[in-house]
This record gives sequence, C-alpha cells and structure tokens, in this order.
Amino acid sequence: MLFDFFFTVRKAGVPASVKEFLTLLEALDKGVVYGSVDDFYTLSKICLVKDEAYFDRFDLAFAQYFKGVEAIPDAIATEIPAAWLKKMSPTARTATTPKASASARKAAATAAP
Repeated sequence: MLFDFFFTVRKAGVPASVKEFLTLLEALDKGVVYGSVDDFYTLSKICLVKDEAYFDRFDLAFAQYFKGVEAIPDAIATEIPAAWLKKMSPTARTATTPKASASARKAAATAAP
C-alpha cells in the first residue's frame, strides 16, 4: 500500500529517496504513530521531504492519495463482532457520541483474545 503512496509523492516532484522511504517504514514498524491520519501525515512529511520548497507538492500528493481516508474508521467500527461488544463495560456500551462509541469499540477490539 505505501509503495503506491511513495510513488505518488515521487510523481508529484518530491525527490524522496528509497532510504527516506525505508526510514518512514521503520518509524511505522516501531509504532511512532498509529491510527491517526494527521500523525501519519506529519511523520511522512518529516521523513520524505528534505527541502521546504517541496512542501506544497507533498501536500497535494498526500491529499490526492489519501482522499476520503477519514471515513474509513467509522465504516470499520460498524463491523465489530457482537461478542466483542458484549465484553465491553456497561459504561462503554452506553456511550452516546460517535467518537465515544468508536473509542469504546476500539478498546473492546484490543481487549478481545
């Protein structure tokens, strides 16, 4: 998946090297960021762009490649198995806001064996 992102950035005119891409992959592997598009944006910009003259090109490539990504977590959260939801605490089950519900579902998913 990220190979296509790397090539999109390169195609936009950002002279990112393979070493810089491997640095990004290593940071992701070590858990520097997780689950946040904004955090991934910042990390990938730090790793792949070495000259501020290319910031705008990177921003355009990132927006083009990850268009609509913010909507994915809600779609995934609706497919959580009922067994996991039963394991949640009563407080978590009665969460009223979508953000709280998503957080509760995520907590239940990580607690599942």
